[in-house]
Amino acid sequence: MRNTRKGTAIKQAAMSEVSRELGVENTALAKTIEEIMAKYFRDADEKSEARNNRLEKRLDNMHATLARHTDELKTLRSDTLQLQERVSQTEAHLQALVDKTTEMEDRARRDNLLIFNLKEGVEGSNMMSYLMENIPRWFPVFTAAHPPEIMRAHRLGPPRTAPAPGRGQRARPVILKLLRYTDRDVLLREARKKNPEVAGIQLTWAADYSETTSKRRKPCYKIMHEARIQGFTAFLMYPATIKLQRAVTASSSKSQSKGVLIAINRKLSYINLGSGEVTMAV
Repeated sequence: MRNTRKGTAIKQAAMSEVSRELGVENTALAKTIEEIMAKYFRDADEKSEARNNRLEKRLDNMHATLARHTDELKTLRSDTLQLQERVSQTEAHLQALVDKTTEMEDRARRDNLLIFNLKEGVEGSNMMSYLMENIPRWFPVFTAAHPPEIMRAHRLGPPRTAPAPGRGQRARPVILKLLRYTDRDVLLREARKKNPEVAGIQLTWAADYSETTSKRRKPCYKIMHEARIQGFTAFLMYPATIKLQRAVTASSSKSQSKGVLIAINRKLSYINLGSGEVTMAV
């Protein structure tokens, strides 16, 4: 409104200036010029008004577009938050299923036993007969009349090719499935007491677990080895929990034991369960 009034005042001042310059004797000419100027200003006003209307329309369209985009962004943000929540729930559900599947696989393997370092070929053509004959000799807790009942036994992996001259080759592990997991536990317990040797090589006995559980347990072995060197009795409980025990004597106080554990356990959490006993979960 202020611009319109200002424009009108300018036009009136311009036409009055023209009339003054021409004088009274040129009234007709002044009138003609005023009409021409009035038409010019009217056309200019119409063009300016049209241009302003176009600008206002464009601004209105821009505001409408911006408002629409704002609403769309709000909707997208809400959808994104919902999707993130659903993804988190799905990941948690998937992890629970993976854990359950791993546990089921471990349970399915609970009757299995692995034997490492058994020299290739000593079993002849029948691994099961070889083990049924030798296990009572290795572990007197079993007898020839009552050996552990083995359902099947074989080596893991394809047959090894002949090694290069001067180079040894590690024997393939042996896996056996027992009828009862209690026999497996007895074998593991007896192997911890005294591991037999075959062809001058000490055998290693281990329970069979899924790949996931095996990866979790692998870092524990180094910790257990260091703990045994420092006087602890180390146990690895399912799925990956280290239990260390050491009798507390006059020369080994609780604080000394704790210091040893911290030294060997920089990356594992530990809980002091009492005198000389600590459990660590990986």
